[in-house]
Amino acid sequence: MGNELGTALGEAFLSQAIEKRKAIIRDDLIETACFIDPKQAQWYRARHLREIANILMRAAVTPNARVVLNTPPRHYKSSLASEKFPAWYLGHYPERAVILASYGVTLASRFSRTVRDTIMGNDRYKLLFPKTIVRPDMSGVEDWMLTLGTRSSFRAAGVGGGITGMGGHLLILDDPVMDYEQSQSLVYRKALWEWYRTVFRQRIEPGTSIVIITTRWTEDDLVGRILNLEKNSDGEHFEVVTFPAVDKAGNYLWPERYVTADYNTYETTKTTIGDYAWNAQWMCTPGEDVGSEIQRSWFQFFPDLPTGAAWQARAWDLAITRKQVDKPNPDYTATLKGCVHDGVLWLGAPRLMRDHWTAVQNEIKVAHANERTLRIGTGQSNAETMTVQALGQEGVHLEPCDERHGDHRARAAVWINWARTGRVKLVGTPEEWDAFLAQWCTFPFGHDDAIDVTSDLAKMLNLTLTPAPRRQSREFDERTRVLDILGRMR
Repeated sequence: MGNELGTALGEAFLSQAIEKRKAIIRDDLIETACFIDPKQAQWYRARHLREIANILMRAAVTPNARVVLNTPPRHYKSSLASEKFPAWYLGHYPERAVILASYGVTLASRFSRTVRDTIMGNDRYKLLFPKTIVRPDMSGVEDWMLTLGTRSSFRAAGVGGGITGMGGHLLILDDPVMDYEQSQSLVYRKALWEWYRTVFRQRIEPGTSIVIITTRWTEDDLVGRILNLEKNSDGEHFEVVTFPAVDKAGNYLWPERYVTADYNTYETTKTTIGDYAWNAQWMCTPGEDVGSEIQRSWFQFFPDLPTGAAWQARAWDLAITRKQVDKPNPDYTATLKGCVHDGVLWLGAPRLMRDHWTAVQNEIKVAHANERTLRIGTGQSNAETMTVQALGQEGVHLEPCDERHGDHRARAAVWINWARTGRVKLVGTPEEWDAFLAQWCTFPFGHDDAIDVTSDLAKMLNLTLTPAPRRQSREFDERTRVLDILGRMR
């Protein structure tokens, strides 16, 4: 009897100890992350992740919390905030709902799948949160529900897409901007702002917390607009927390992972990507709305060519693909036309597109039919050579304008110098030129299709690296002033 009583007491004490230990792990996000993902435990205990975890846990229990998190790439912010945190949150509140969005539904769905699979298949998670169970009949990647949930427990969405159904008690927006190039698009920034205000934020329930995880490239980004609204009116207050790669005292953010005796990721990255990208992505300091080599302020927009000018040539930079094929972010087919008049390079009809070979051919044939007086040129890559040969058999002749020798910077040097000295003018609206300007102002990062096609056109028009004249004629100045006024009136 005594042995049986001792055994029973021992089991009771053991069970109590287990439950106590489970409660300690369950109540702390970092401890939960380390427990359910032991292979990564050494990284989750990083100092900056502990600070982020404290902020997230506070947001979970604070009604109407508003938080912005900004850290360098590859510092586990998404792994913690968009994967471990939602799983931890639903473990504590299985009756609530989470909505997670990103620049594309593919990335958001990846986060959603990780959270769902953790709840469904991680035995350690089940040990901590046995009442959090995914309904097998409602377990899709983009929208799934817990047994204690109502209609939906987790939804994944892409920026620009709709979010229907019930609202969320926790809204997470992780990486609303895909890359540097997209960050430079005024059209995208405006669209993101409108989507945030009219779609994403409209899904709040009473007491909903919002967490935004982002890299700030410009002052006029989503976070900048939120903060301006707060500053200039009665906008919501967001707690903005930044974790620069190197602090003011010179200490690295995560030396345990990225600094060794033989290699310093921080210093190598800074040298490789340049000051602009380093300050924005790694130091969490948004820059002005200018490119590192090409600036928007160099360009003016006009409704038409000046009197006496006529289009002379059109260039094509061909990429026979579309977004869903080959790679997630393929190159574009780019085209624009131009002429040189009174010492100024005039550019117009810019277009970037992604499509199949047949569709691109049709685009070229339509342009040729409508612009028979223009010279048409393209590069000499394999895809472009095949297209030239095929179109030549149909009577559409494209002249080779560049063999793509040298780097992009060397080929673009002439027209960039013309732009820098005020000798490049754009026909059309800022909206029509936005995609081109985004690539130009991204240079030398991101896509280079708009850069290359402009270089091709400059070569077709025989631009040379000549200095700008000290003074334009009075007649030219007056005509330019009038066109500038007309451009602003449109």
